[in-house]
Amino acid sequence: MLGYRRGCPFFKEQYRRFALVSNQRHIDKLNISDRDTLVISCDWLLWQKCLERGIHALYFEAGLRDWQDKTIEKNIFIMANDWFYQGGRDVTMFNGVSLGRQFTREIAQLLTNYTRLQGL
Repeated sequence: MLGYRRGCPFFKEQYRRFALVSNQRHIDKLNISDRDTLVISCDWLLWQKCLERGIHALYFEAGLRDWQDKTIEKNIFIMANDWFYQGGRDVTMFNGVSLGRQFTREIAQLLTNYTRLQGL
């Protein structure tokens, strides 16, 4: 298993652009000889494969290493659910089922990932 700095001595301090990838098809569309693009993968195994090929890549959780903001950890599920409440009422109720709550996991992950990427 390759690590962030230990396994990637070729990392630069800055990149001109970054590419968010989730599968090999995305990698195949990139110019892998481009050293001005940092690939950010949400797939751990794909990230490892990129590093083995010498592609400048990070796993999306790299932002957690030095993350100081603990607010999202305490409030993530409140933040993920507050969008579908208006006036204290769940406006996504349908036949007794909250449609908004069906997306809690995905929205929590989206909010967390967005916050992590801001820390890169």
